[in-house]
Amino acid sequence: MTKESQNETMKITTQEVLPGFIRFISGANNYCGCINAFGPGSFFKNVASMRQIHTNLGGEQIKFRTPSTIESLYLASYDLKNKTKPEILDKGGYNGHSLGRGSWLHLGLITISSEGIYANVPDDPNNKLTEEKLKKLLDKCEKFHGVYLGEKGFGFVPYDSFRTGNFGSAKEFASGGLARLLEGAKNETAEMLKIMSSDWDYKQGICVAKFETINEPVTKIVGIRSRRFGGPNDPLGFTNHGFGADVHDGFEVNGNLNIDGKDITPPSGHIDTSEGYMFGVIENE
Repeated sequence: MTKESQNETMKITTQEVLPGFIRFISGANNYCGCINAFGPGSFFKNVASMRQIHTNLGGEQIKFRTPSTIESLYLASYDLKNKTKPEILDKGGYNGHSLGRGSWLHLGLITISSEGIYANVPDDPNNKLTEEKLKKLLDKCEKFHGVYLGEKGFGFVPYDSFRTGNFGSAKEFASGGLARLLEGAKNETAEMLKIMSSDWDYKQGICVAKFETINEPVTKIVGIRSRRFGGPNDPLGFTNHGFGADVHDGFEVNGNLNIDGKDITPPSGHIDTSEGYMFGVIENE
């Protein structure tokens, strides 16, 4: 028996087909994903876990594939308050390089080019993406308020349609080209990211970084997480700066929402700070 609900704002119908497995129906898009994320681990470790054979509660053997950024956002938004936010975005260590920060949620892959950002690029048979190949993919796209959108989550936003740095409000961030690209939004606001980056949850706004222009195309992971400030019971003495917020594990979750373009493989000699969680979508559904 399925549980069905509709979200009029995002024009999507959801069906809980089995505990933890949600079917999303939005226009021509129809897929089933699991809201229990893989991880924590590196991008490659999480993908390897997805590729194994799993058995759902109905006894069916299934495999997962990596999601598009749009699919990840639907899965993350399904139970943001009770699951995604406390169990991933706000969940972080207070040691080493994780000090004061939540865990990364890997939304999906992007390709940074000299002219802008491509999201959810189709696999290249020769495993060699060039500027020429990427531009050719735009022939099948339609332009919406400065963002090019195509099939299966593919899209492109030129650098003049978005900015990086700090945003003072969720509305300002969600109306930018990068947010609308990641969400595949055809209107002027990325509704899911607007809710995820709410002003109440993130009193210091949103910080977008590491999407700088480069000469040759480079593929990265889009990561999103909370940056935390300690509450009054923080044993390490972090201050809460007077902000009100949810409390998890005795700490107030505060500060800002970080959205970064993370290296898939860290440079030699560097600590891998990109480990995180990733949702899976059932393959060949």
